[in-house]
Amino acid sequence: MRASRWALARCRKGSNPWRRVKARLARQLRAGANTRNQYLHRVSPRLAREHSLIVLEDLCILNMTRLAAGTVKEPDTNDVRKRNSNRPIPNAGLGMLVQFVRYKVVGTGGESICIDARGTSQECRQCRAVAAKPLSLRRYLCPCRLDEHRDVNSVGVFRDRGPAMKAAGEGSARRRRQRRPSGRASSRDAPRRLRAALENDVCGHQPRMTNDE
Repeated sequence: MRASRWALARCRKGSNPWRRVKARLARQLRAGANTRNQYLHRVSPRLAREHSLIVLEDLCILNMTRLAAGTVKEPDTNDVRKRNSNRPIPNAGLGMLVQFVRYKVVGTGGESICIDARGTSQECRQCRAVAAKPLSLRRYLCPCRLDEHRDVNSVGVFRDRGPAMKAAGEGSARRRRQRRPSGRASSRDAPRRLRAALENDVCGHQPRMTNDE
């Protein structure tokens, strides 16, 4: 695909070589998309079958692929670095994987929870201590003798937050069910026009029907 893009850029737009290279690039892009979708359709049902609760990161692909603003001294350096790091994100299909897992886990009787990722890389999964760390520091070192990769620690924080959020959601749903009134609804809860029609029917009068009724 890279060679096809270079060849397409060297061709004159609208010429016969430009059409041939464009058609070849379209076939390559279509094949890559089919391979990615096939892989995601294989991974997502396996995750749904093996796990009853799947904790996902609430991704915002638009913010992840947005170019970073450069500084006054280096106006283009951050843009180049961010552009190079953004290229694998759309190709990996992260948002598509989350979508596949969320609807396939329902068919297996499981549950999926999306959690905000803010603070997960700053929190220790053992002692719950929060310490600000630069992104360049890839090892998470904590006074509680935790020494592991930063991403591994974030996954542990996600794993612990998932059941806690599920329990909190079940508790709020249980409280809503308890506050719901029991028994049949009385005629006072019916709309005004329906209540008037029922009263006229009981008294033996035929209710007058309007156009909107």
